Amino acid sequence: MLKPTIFFSHSSLDKDYISKLRYMILKATSKTVDVFQSSDGESIPFGNNWIHKIEENLNKTKIMLVFISPRSILSSWIYFESGFAYAKEVKVIPIGIDGIDVGRLKPPLNLLQGFNISNADGINNIIAILNREFECSFEESYVQKDYDDLAALNENDSPSNIYAMDSIDYIQLIFPSEIVEDNNDKFAIVNEPLKVVEKYLESENVMYQYSDPNKIHMHGMLTYNSSKNNDMDGISIRIDPYSFSYNVKLINDLCSTLYEEGKLKRFWGNVVFNNGVELETTDFKVSSKLHKFGFEMSSFNGKYYQYESVNFTLQRGHFHADQRHKEKDYLRIIFDAGKLGAQEILDLISKLILSKVIKI
Repeated sequence: MLKPTIFFSHSSLDKDYISKLRYMILKATSKTVDVFQSSDGESIPFGNNWIHKIEENLNKTKIMLVFISPRSILSSWIYFESGFAYAKEVKVIPIGIDGIDVGRLKPPLNLLQGFNISNADGINNIIAILNREFECSFEESYVQKDYDDLAALNENDSPSNIYAMDSIDYIQLIFPSEIVEDNNDKFAIVNEPLKVVEKYLESENVMYQYSDPNKIHMHGMLTYNSSKNNDMDGISIRIDPYSFSYNVKLINDLCSTLYEEGKLKRFWGNVVFNNGVELETTDFKVSSKLHKFGFEMSSFNGKYYQYESVNFTLQRGHFHADQRHKEKDYLRIIFDAGKLGAQEILDLISKLILSKVIKI
C-alpha cells in the first residue's frame, strides 16, 4: 500500500527551514506519510531527472503546502507548481512563514484558504490537515520551543546574523571525563561516550558515519574522542556556524545524556573565529566598550560578562613554542546545562561586533 504523499513547494533559499520542518513532520508521523521536498537531496536522489521527479510527485500527491516567505514570494516557481497542482485537483494550501501573512497575498494564492506559521499552533495545523485528509490521529504536540527552534533558521538570514556567522570558524563543545561544579559536586562522563552519542543519533533519526573508531561525522558537525586530538579526556564536538541552530537541540540533550540527568548546572564551549578576526581582550578596554552597550559584569567571574543567560569572556589566540602556528581567537561561553540558545549566541556576537570588541 502506497503511503499518502504531501508536497512542499518552496524557494530553495528557504531550504534549511523547510528541511527542518519536513524532518519534524516525518518524525511526528513516524514516516507513515511521505513528504516530497524538491531541494532536499533525498526526495530527488542526485542524478535523477529533476523536472520529471517533480511532475511524478505532483501526480501522486493529495496535498500541496506552498510556503510563502519574503524570498519565495519573488519566485515564479511556486506559482508554477501550485498552478499545476491546482489544475490536477490537488488541495493547495498557502502557508505564510518568516513574517508573511497569507491574508494579504495577491491573486491567485489569496483565493485559497491558508494560514501562517507564527507560533506552535501553525505547525500543529499541518498535523491537523494530515489527520483530516488522511483520516489519521497524529498528536498535535508541538510547543513554543519547537517553533522557536524552527524560526531561528530564518532569523539566521538577517544581515547581522550572517555577519556574525561569517566571522566564526566553528563552535566547539568539550565534554570532559569529569566536571567539578562550584560546590565541589563531581560528575563523571558515561562509559564509551561515543557509543552513547551514536545511540542518541539513531533515536533522533540523524544520519551519521564513522571515519575511524574515534570520529563520528554528521551534517555540519564532528564528534571525536578529545584525548586523541590533544584536547582533554572525554569527547569534543565541532559545529559549523551555519548548522548551529539545527544542531543545538542535540548539544542540549547531550548535557544530560552524557552526565547524570538533571544534576549538572553549568556547561561551556568556545566560539572560535576565522583568521583575520581579532578580539579586544584587555580587561579595562573590554569593560569600557561593553558598558556603553549595556553589558553587565558577570557575578560568575571578574573577567566574565553577562548577556541574557550567557556568561562570556574573550580569549586571544597565542603562538605555539615554535612560533609558526597561531591559535585562533575565541569567545568562551558558559551557559546553564541543557539551555544553550543558538540565536542568543548569534545575537551576542552581533552586538560584540557592533561594540568593536570583535574586529573583523
